[in-house]
Amino acid sequence: MAGVGGTVKGGRRRTKDNDGTTKLPSLLYVATVVVVAMLILNGGLEVKAAPIATTNETMVVAKTLLVGPCIDDTGAEVGDQAEWTTGCNKEVCHVEPSGNYTVTHGCRILVPSENPDTVNCVTVENTGSAYPDCCPQLQCGAPSYSTSAPSSCFDISDNRTCYIWKELSGNCADTTSFVYNFTLVYCQQTCGYCSIGTG
Repeated sequence: MAGVGGTVKGGRRRTKDNDGTTKLPSLLYVATVVVVAMLILNGGLEVKAAPIATTNETMVVAKTLLVGPCIDDTGAEVGDQAEWTTGCNKEVCHVEPSGNYTVTHGCRILVPSENPDTVNCVTVENTGSAYPDCCPQLQCGAPSYSTSAPSSCFDISDNRTCYIWKELSGNCADTTSFVYNFTLVYCQQTCGYCSIGTG
């Protein structure tokens, strides 16, 4: 039976190009799918899972593709989104169609510009605690010299330091801020704890 643009033979429609060759687009498609599937199964094609939107990328230190299931620090098999700690890191299991992997979250490195007072403030680590409490934190020590007399009003620290501490402590009003106590001693004038010329 003849048809427009080709012939029907055995119930299957075939089309011919201008040069008379027969096209079988479905056969090429099937062959491509088979080759890609073989590459994926044999590990010849790397498939990466989409990044997790909620992950803070500044804290991610490693992503590890796994051959099998996720295994936690106790040797137990765990499922998707399971978490455990190793040293001062947190491991998170991710189960994806493209393969299982773990994401290692580590401590964010404190940069020098985050320390407004290098004389009295140092970076310390609590290695005995679990993540994230083991991460480096900025701590400021007590002053090693006497404070100003009540009749005077000035800042012991420089203007830049007092400005940063004022911002960090919510305009010197947040008593839970880790720098609040230091504003009381070092930045009395900037924070308005005293007035110039008053006793």
